[in-house]
Amino acid sequence: MIDPISKLLAWLSRVHKEKGEERGRLHAIRRNVKDLFKARRIGRNNLGTEKRRNRLLKAQAEIERPVKFLALQKPSTI
Repeated sequence: MIDPISKLLAWLSRVHKEKGEERGRLHAIRRNVKDLFKARRIGRNNLGTEKRRNRLLKAQAEIERPVKFLALQKPSTI
């Protein structure tokens, strides 16, 4: 059975990979587009780092929460 932390890490990794692929595709479109206004719009609306940073911080908090909980639990005696 897969533990919840492994599931969470796999899910976050998959989401991060998909977002990164989409971001790379948008970078390529922005680089190769002839219309400068369209290129600026793509950069301004899709390639900012503020939302990306916030998403990563939330993901880190989600990872730390169960790890801290497990660290606080006392081991059971045999």
